[in-house]
This record gives sequence, C-alpha cells and structure tokens, in this order.
Amino acid sequence: SSSSSSSTSISVASESPWKEAVDQHTGKINKNCPCLDGFRDKPCFDPFIATLECFVAHDMAKEEAEARGETFITPEDTCVPVMTAFQSCLAALPASFWDDLERDEPSS
Repeated sequence: SSSSSSSTSISVASESPWKEAVDQHTGKINKNCPCLDGFRDKPCFDPFIATLECFVAHDMAKEEAEARGETFITPEDTCVPVMTAFQSCLAALPASFWDDLERDEPSS
C-alpha cells in the first residue's frame, strides 16, 4: 500500500494517531503522551490540544446519547471557536515552517 498523499487535515476518528493521548473516561488529553512528541515543541500546540479536546468531548457526548437511545443533535458551533483559533494560528505561520516540517518528515 502506498500512502503518497500528504494530508494536513486532522482526523480525530478512533484510528487517529492521537487516540492514545485521550483519556477514554474523561476525554482529557495527556499532553505528555509520546504520540504527541512531534507536536509539543511546535507552534499552535495549545490550540491543537483545545480543538482535539473539543472533538473528543463532542464524540463522547454523542456516544452517551446514542447509548441511551437518543438522537444526538450537534450544537451548531460546537468546536468552531477553538477550530478557528487553531486555523488562525496555522495560517499565521511562515511558509518556511511548512517547508521545514516537510523536510523533517521521514520518507517511507
């Protein structure tokens, strides 16, 4: 299998590489998880964590509602504020940051 497409979108799905950073009971993110080592010293780490925590909390609320047999209606702007802050942070980074990041990526 070849995964040549490099994507900058963040998946918070269960197969997310950050899944092990999530406390399955509280939904809190363990910022010291080794799975976050590549991000911790980068800009936008805190807005990233806030966005991740928001999506996790949303997913947990949805699962709990469905477990009770209820239909979960996502509040319109649930994670919009934190997501916007994260995107603004990323947008403010110089192009050189992304070039360096790409160079640091291990080519598989």
